[in-house]
Amino acid sequence: MAINNDTGAAKLPLKQGAIMKIWFVDHPISQFKEDVKKLARQNQLKVVDSRFKSHYSADKHADDTPTLTKKGKATLKKEAKAIEQKASMPIQEEVKLEDGSI
Repeated sequence: MAINNDTGAAKLPLKQGAIMKIWFVDHPISQFKEDVKKLARQNQLKVVDSRFKSHYSADKHADDTPTLTKKGKATLKKEAKAIEQKASMPIQEEVKLEDGSI
C-alpha cells in the first residue's frame, strides 16, 4: 500500500477500471469538523463544490457519502481570531552582522 507523502495517510488503490464517484460538498471545506479530503480518499471519492452539481451527469454522483458536521459559529470565530493574532505578532528574530553586532 502506498503512502501519501503530504499527509502520511495510506493511499487506497483504485480498482482497475474503477471510476471515482463525485462527492458534492458545500465549500469552503474548512467549515466542517471532519477532514473532508481524508474522508474522500478513504471512500475513493472526488470532492467537488456543490454549486457545480448540475455540470456532472447523475451517474457520476456518489450515492453513499460520509456525513459532515458544520463547525459552530463560535469555533469559526475562534479560528479566525487565532489566525489574526498570529498574523499581527511581531517577528522576534535577531540578526547578527559580520562584526558580531546585533
